[in-house]
Amino acid sequence: MVDPVLVLKSLADPVRWHLVQTLARGPRTTGALAAGFEQTRFGVMKHLAVLVAAGLVTVERRGRERWNHLNPVPLAAVLEAITTPLGRRWASRLLALERAVDSPENAMNTPGMLDIRQEIRLAAPPARVFDALTRRIDSWWTAPYRLTAGGRMTLDARIGGELREEDDAGHVALWGRVEEIAPARLLVLAGSFGLQSAVAGRVRLALTPDATATLLTLSHVAVGPLAEDTGERYREGWADLLGQRLRGQVEVR
Repeated sequence: MVDPVLVLKSLADPVRWHLVQTLARGPRTTGALAAGFEQTRFGVMKHLAVLVAAGLVTVERRGRERWNHLNPVPLAAVLEAITTPLGRRWASRLLALERAVDSPENAMNTPGMLDIRQEIRLAAPPARVFDALTRRIDSWWTAPYRLTAGGRMTLDARIGGELREEDDAGHVALWGRVEEIAPARLLVLAGSFGLQSAVAGRVRLALTPDATATLLTLSHVAVGPLAEDTGERYREGWADLLGQRLRGQVEVR
């Protein structure tokens, strides 16, 4: 069993943290590790012994050489003990965002955030609106809000199910995956939603009965190196998709 206190204590020393970072790039002999530090070989071996005791390093002997390998399992166990699955996914996405922003190839060195909230009152019961949002999404999610030429939009309405677009030529675009679903009440998806530069995105569609109608509340949050007009374009796009095109499918005239 992993001792989280031992693991965290073993990483509290800057030399040991540097050793872990070095081994993350691949196994090293003890001699090669010692050459990279202003310490004696004996001093480096003492630090490695602490990491071995914590389970973070495993040792393989090849003849007279001692090869040190990083074992990330204890770190994963500590992370699992203090976070939820959703928290770990968002932590991973935010780390990816940090790497993307710090990358020298990234011309947009300042991250942006998209934060949209809209409420649309639809003259239809929640069950009909939810059916259109899921099973009949292709009928209202139409051009110019597509990434393929003449493709079809489909949503697999279950946890992990994909919101995807595919045309006859085999061009497939993944818009998002279902994270939470409650029939006639809630649909939550995580994905880029057409924002190719976004590192993380989340769309939440909540349905609330309102007399003989349904109040549809949209929340769309995304982070990444975004263009200046992204917020305006997506606000207008959602208003058109939900307030006009979806409305035309669910309201009976």
